[in-house]
Amino acid sequence: MRQLIHALGERETLVSLLDRTIESQEVQIFVGSETGDLLGGHLSVVAAPYTDQGRVAGTIGVLGPTRMDYPKVVPLVEATADAMSASLRRGREGDG
Repeated sequence: MRQLIHALGERETLVSLLDRTIESQEVQIFVGSETGDLLGGHLSVVAAPYTDQGRVAGTIGVLGPTRMDYPKVVPLVEATADAMSASLRRGREGDG
């Protein structure tokens, strides 16, 4: 747990991974050494962008071990990003 808290403190590395997700505009999986030095390369990030008015508004992701259950996590992250986009869209429709 202490190592995970330390990894969350590595903001520049995490922001860089999320920025790469924004640029790609699709689900991204960063495994082990692709995450830089986070937990000595034993951490993975699954991230997906969500949109507001057709533009990427942010990203949502899951941090976990390199051996996480990717077939379950990837669709979950993607569905959550889609739900965020839909929620923002509904919020806009309610404003009008």
